[in-house]
Amino acid sequence: MQKWTAVIAKIANAQSELLLEIRSSEEKRAAVHGSLKSLQEAIDAIDDERALQKEYVGYSLKVSRDFLARLSVLKQQCYDDLNVIEDDLTGLTVKLNNLMKEKKKYEKLVESIELSERAKLRRQEDAELDDRIIMARPLR
Repeated sequence: MQKWTAVIAKIANAQSELLLEIRSSEEKRAAVHGSLKSLQEAIDAIDDERALQKEYVGYSLKVSRDFLARLSVLKQQCYDDLNVIEDDLTGLTVKLNNLMKEKKKYEKLVESIELSERAKLRRQEDAELDDRIIMARPLR
């Protein structure tokens, strides 16, 4: 029974580690979402500025386009990172669910073993009680 208890404890530890990884991935996802929002705001601000200052074309427009292109690349990298994080979260969630199922299985096994041991002990006690009752009866 200690073996199963140890297995359950090991699974619980693995479950805790997975939960920490999930939290970390969720924090990373939130950071990427924040970066995406900031990048989109920067892109929008540049687009707004370009719309207001159509006369100022030359070098400034080229720099803005280059900057927008770099921002777009960064935005795509953020989306790629977000997809990787989402995949990691999905994998971690599957692992966590599997560990929780396995933990429940072993908990039920331990419970079954405990019930079996209690039933065996009761049968032994009943047998001993029957023997005492038989011996305590006077012979006629």
